[in-house]
Amino acid sequence: MRNHWRIALNRLNKGMDAADSAERFKRLEAQVAHLEHAYDQLNEVVVAQQKLLTRLRTDVQRLSDSMSTIEVDRIQANNPKQPHYQ
Repeated sequence: MRNHWRIALNRLNKGMDAADSAERFKRLEAQVAHLEHAYDQLNEVVVAQQKLLTRLRTDVQRLSDSMSTIEVDRIQANNPKQPHYQ
């Protein structure tokens, strides 16, 4: 596979002078800079989403615990102990 890339690059470079190569290199650098910027932005989004997901998981667990406690209290209130158990 590497040979295919080398052959393609050699074909591209045959008709290029130094000015063409410099211009092509500048375009490639600009594209890499753009991709790096996009990568950084996407990474920030992923980090923010992970923080949100962690917070939401904590909130859901807290709410689940609260609901369980409320349900146990409701059951106990509706089923009082018999006098001989008190």
